[in-house]
Amino acid sequence: MLTSALEKNPNADEQVLLAKVFHLLSEAIESQVEGKPNSSSWKEAMFDDVTKKGDPKRRFLLVKPHLDYSTLEGAGGPIGFIRQQSEILGESLGVRVRMTGSIPIETEERETLSQGASLAATLSISLVCIILLLGLQTVRLVGVMLATLIIGLIWTGAFAVFAVGSLNFISAAVPVLFIGLGVDFGIQFGMRYREDFDRLGVHDVALCQAVGGVGGALTLSAIAAALSFFSFLPTAYRGFAELGLIAGGGMFLALLANMTFFPALLTVLPISKNQQKRVLDSSVGESAGQMPVVLRWRRLILLLTVFLTLAAMFVMPMLRFDFNPLHLRDPSTEGVATFQELLEDPGTSPYVIQIVTPNLTDANELAGDLKPVSYTHLQAHETEADLVCRLLLEKK
Repeated sequence: MLTSALEKNPNADEQVLLAKVFHLLSEAIESQVEGKPNSSSWKEAMFDDVTKKGDPKRRFLLVKPHLDYSTLEGAGGPIGFIRQQSEILGESLGVRVRMTGSIPIETEERETLSQGASLAATLSISLVCIILLLGLQTVRLVGVMLATLIIGLIWTGAFAVFAVGSLNFISAAVPVLFIGLGVDFGIQFGMRYREDFDRLGVHDVALCQAVGGVGGALTLSAIAAALSFFSFLPTAYRGFAELGLIAGGGMFLALLANMTFFPALLTVLPISKNQQKRVLDSSVGESAGQMPVVLRWRRLILLLTVFLTLAAMFVMPMLRFDFNPLHLRDPSTEGVATFQELLEDPGTSPYVIQIVTPNLTDANELAGDLKPVSYTHLQAHETEADLVCRLLLEKK
């Protein structure tokens, strides 16, 4: 073909094109002799109108992995294999391999969820511990509260295993919810016990007084909190329904732990009356000596509250609902970042539909039915792909 082109006596433009061809051939031959991979792109050099639409060196490899559900991560084997081969290709040929699609994105989401849930639970426990130490100023009483909280959290996890069997991306927030709400039971019971113990001086009597004094109120609080979570059960959204069931049951388990384990552990590790009296006397002296901060700045607090409320009412109508579930995922992960990059290129957008028909006649007929489809046919919250699917189902 090159010989025929040279024998044709090419003009100036054709000579420029042939120069590119021979230059590419020269690069390929020299790279082969030196034993180096040749990265020259014929498409990039000769077809500018094509290369402007996307990266000419990009290739897509569609993989249907075998998922092993006997392991904790069913796609771990295939994804690990691809990453291993990617490193080999990167070192030997300078090729960069990136994965995206439902399976890699969901795998990364489970990893980020596990890390985020662990971090959130750790931060919640730490902050609760700091607040309790600042408020109660009794290490032993705070330790009993935290031990009771952890016991209730373990019981709630066991309840989730028997009632549901697994956690989903929404019900994974149960530990943080339980820590925030469950500690309230311990605070109410511990404060009442500390007050009665300082007044009566007898552990057993103070414990009975505390149980009788706040037991009914804590039971009512547990029922109210559980009912609010159980209100999620009628929804068809499984994630919220399971969250409501686990969190609602956890409120009763928190009550049970505070009414049984808390008093038992407090009996084994009783607090010191002298320390309690010193702390109470110190706090009473400070409050009697000066007016509390909230009372001294009451007018400023009220004005700021009114201002923030009015500002919130002005901004609130701007709130919009985001229907794109991709925005719920971590944009820094490989799968989501690659998917977003493909979306920006019109030539590689994954939001397309491919329809295979038995023959050309059916294909032409279907094309004629779909040709008049336009944005005016879209219903509320419906994408173009949803519209085509709906029309196909109606046609069928």
